[in-house]
Amino acid sequence: MARNGMSERSLAGSEAGLPMFGELLRHWRLARRLSQLTLATEAEVSARHLSFLETGRTQPSREMVLRLAGVLEVPMREQNVLLTAAGYAPMYRETALGAPELSQVRRALGFMLAQQEPFPALVVDRHWNMLMQNEAARRLFGLFLDPEETAQVPGPPNAVRLTFHPHGLRRYIANWENLAGPLIQQIHRETVGGTPDEGTLRFFTTIATLGTPQDITLQELRVECFFPADGATEELARRLARSGGSA
Repeated sequence: MARNGMSERSLAGSEAGLPMFGELLRHWRLARRLSQLTLATEAEVSARHLSFLETGRTQPSREMVLRLAGVLEVPMREQNVLLTAAGYAPMYRETALGAPELSQVRRALGFMLAQQEPFPALVVDRHWNMLMQNEAARRLFGLFLDPEETAQVPGPPNAVRLTFHPHGLRRYIANWENLAGPLIQQIHRETVGGTPDEGTLRFFTTIATLGTPQDITLQELRVECFFPADGATEELARRLARSGGSA
């Protein structure tokens, strides 16, 4: 009777248009390029049990959902989806970055951005929306992005959108053909360069994340810091800092 009850719960979720746990589990296993046997071994369950979970013949316990999610390195947001699909309450909260309880995190991020001066740094979310930036970023992007043209770029300020949009940085990136492919694939900007009267700017970037976060918002934050790849780029960044943004 317990098995029938579980089957009815799965069927109800399917009829409601919600993803079934087994479908999601298989999705993440394939995304991680693991066989059922490999995943079962790493999760310390039998391959038969894992097969039953994927086909919906067996419903997982809450502990099993979290164990499999851990082995598959499923992000917190998607772990909540897995738990919901299996019939359990979400585990991780999502707190707005501006909430009072994250004030110390905002303070730490502000410190990191300030320390990056006179070179640019951004804080972005999982969609690459720009949540915070230092003055160096404003100065550098101000060389390229005209406010009237930037206003034609839809949506909130977004690092990827501002890179790809015709009214964004795309027209100033000298190695666009080489950059576009990896940028789409990795959602990671490698270089930004080119200004009509200053030659070519060359940057490399690093991406930092917050360690052991217990909140979805914190896990999804990315801090991107730009570093000059040659002396001319470094000198321009320092000159912009001294002049307040005028090259």
